[in-house]
Amino acid sequence: MVDPITGTDWQPDELDVIVADYFDMLAADVAGTPYVKSRHRAALVSRLGRSDGSIEFKHQKLSESSSDAKDQDDADTILE
Repeated sequence: MVDPITGTDWQPDELDVIVADYFDMLAADVAGTPYVKSRHRAALVSRLGRSDGSIEFKHQKLSESSSDAKDQDDADTILE
């Protein structure tokens, strides 16, 4: 999957890290636990060597995918 900001491919290990981080934030959100998204991004920038914009873009894509999956689950439930 090519990063539109850097033009480089995301490596599987990078994807594992950012997906895990996304789900950590999602779990905190669902639990009502405060978190600071910019701190998560800063940690990922440092760990992965990707830009802040690149990390934010990937988080947005993950959020979009998660929302699409939820919408599909809702549709499946309605159809049952």
